[in-house]
Amino acid sequence: MEHVKESVAYLSSQLNRKGDLAGAVRCAMLLSHFFKSDTSGSTHDFHLHGAINQLIRGDQDYLFSGVDSLNAMIDQRLTEVESDVAKKGDPV
Repeated sequence: MEHVKESVAYLSSQLNRKGDLAGAVRCAMLLSHFFKSDTSGSTHDFHLHGAINQLIRGDQDYLFSGVDSLNAMIDQRLTEVESDVAKKGDPV
């Protein structure tokens, strides 16, 4: 998984530099999801995380607040969908 982490970290930075903020954010979310304990500068683009925090009005004192919030929103929505499906008895 180390190779995946390095590749996604590189992609995140490159996409951000090329102006593809949506792609860079998705990479940052993937890194955060799979490598929760890694908060190193070699993995995460600190400028990108600062921009994400500003966009979603995350805590500026915690670098990963924006990405954590986005991942939590997705987790919550997926849980709601799973719950709705279970209540209806329909397969996803």
